[in-house]
Amino acid sequence: MNAYRKHSVWFRLGRVFRALVGMMLALAVLMTMTYSADATAQALDDGNTSPIQNLNLSCCTDSSSTLDATSGSILGGERDAAIHFVNGFAGLTSAQMVAGAPFNVISFSNSDFNESILTVTYDGDDNDATTLDPVGLGGVDLTSGGAAGFGFSVVTLDQTANITVRIYSNATDHSTATVTVNGRKGYFIPFSSFGIGSGATNPADFTDVGAVQLEIDPNGVDSVDLSIDIFDTTTRDFGDLPAVYNATTLADNGAYHTEGSIYLGSAYDAEADGTESTTATGDDTGSDDEDGISLVGSWSDGAGNGSVLVTVGGGNGCLDGWVDFDQDGLLNEADNHPIIDRSVSVGQQLITFDVPAGTFPGSGANFSLYARFRLTRDRDGDGNCAEENELDAISPWLNGAYDGEVEDYQFPFSPTAITLDIINLQENSSGQLWAVVVTLLLMSGATFVYYRRSSRRLDDTV
Repeated sequence: MNAYRKHSVWFRLGRVFRALVGMMLALAVLMTMTYSADATAQALDDGNTSPIQNLNLSCCTDSSSTLDATSGSILGGERDAAIHFVNGFAGLTSAQMVAGAPFNVISFSNSDFNESILTVTYDGDDNDATTLDPVGLGGVDLTSGGAAGFGFSVVTLDQTANITVRIYSNATDHSTATVTVNGRKGYFIPFSSFGIGSGATNPADFTDVGAVQLEIDPNGVDSVDLSIDIFDTTTRDFGDLPAVYNATTLADNGAYHTEGSIYLGSAYDAEADGTESTTATGDDTGSDDEDGISLVGSWSDGAGNGSVLVTVGGGNGCLDGWVDFDQDGLLNEADNHPIIDRSVSVGQQLITFDVPAGTFPGSGANFSLYARFRLTRDRDGDGNCAEENELDAISPWLNGAYDGEVEDYQFPFSPTAITLDIINLQENSSGQLWAVVVTLLLMSGATFVYYRRSSRRLDDTV
C-alpha cells in the first residue's frame, strides 16, 4: 500500500446533479434568448377589458349594450352584447351579462325559472348592438399563423349550455357551428366542423371575415351560470400514449391543449389529432418536440423516490403528472397521479414524488413506465393551483384545456437500481471508462474511488 498514493474521489448524486442542473439552466437561458414561440392565436376577446360591461335584462323585454375597449383585446375594437328574453316570470331580473377586468371573463347568468339567450357580436366599431354588419371587420383572416379553430375556456358552469359561433364573410356567405359545454374545461371548435349557415348561399371564407358572433343558449327554462375566459383562434397540441390507454385521440376524448402563452420545454407543437404510439413519440414529427420533462436519477419504491426535471416556457403555470406505476394501462388510479396541482415557474425545476411499493421488483427483465404531464395556466398568478385547476374535473388526464401543453413519455427502467461501489481505472482506457462511470453515476449516484501508483500504471478491479 505504501507504493500507492491513495486518491479518493467521491461523486455524490446531489453534487453531480447540481452541476448538471447548472449547465441545463445556462442552456435554458440561451434558448430563451434565441427562441420565441410562434404567435398563432388571434384573440377575439380576452375578457380583460375596461370599463366593465354590465348588462341586465328584466322580464320581459330584450336588452343590449356596446363597449369600446380602452384596454384588453377585442376583435374590431368593440363588443356588442344583447340578451334576448325567452321565458320567465314578470317582475324579475331574469338575466345578467358582466364582462371585463378585474374578472377577465364574459359571465352570463339566468335567474331561476328564467331563460334568456346572450349574443355577443364582433363586427367592428359601429356602436350598434342590435344590427349585425356582416362586413364590419373588413376581411379578417382567422387562419393566420396556422390557426385551425376557436378555443375558449369555461371557468364556471352549473348546467349544460349550447355555444354557437357564426362566421360571416358577407350577407350571403356565412357558416355556423355549435358545441355543448358540459363542464369546466377548455373547448375547441375546429374550422372544419362549421357548416353552411341557415339561409346562406355559400359558406364563409375564413380568410376573409367580416363579422363573428357568439351565442350562449341555456338548455331549457332554468338558471345557468356560465363564465368564459378567452375566446380566440388557435391550434391544438395532443398526446401520444399507446392505444391501450384510450387517452390520445379525439375519438377517445384524448387530452389536448389549445395554444396560448405557456408550454413545456422549448416550444409548443400542434397537431390535428393525437397519434397513438408504443414509444410515446407519435407526434415527434421532424424533431423531438417533447422536451419539457427529463427523467432524473434512478427511481425506487418509497416516499420522494421519483423525480423529474421540468422545463416551463412562456409563463408560470400548474403541473399535473400521471405515471402508470403498475403497468395496467390505466391512469385513473390514485397512486398513478403523483403530481397534482403543482405550481411551476418559467425555467427548470426538480420535482420529486412518491413511488408506490412494488413498482420496482428487484429482479426480472427491464421494463418501461408510461407517463403523461399536463401544464395549465395559473389564472390569477398566486401559485395556488388547486383553486383553479382547468383540467376536466372528472377525468383530468383526458379532454381539453385552454393554454399549456400535454407531453407523454415512455420511461425505461431496470428492475432494480444500479449500485457501483469502487472502480479502479487503467490509464490506457481511462477516457472510455470515465465516460461509463459518469453515465452510471448519473443513473445511480454511486461512489467512485481510484488508486494511482507512482509509476503511472493503473490496475483496475471492479
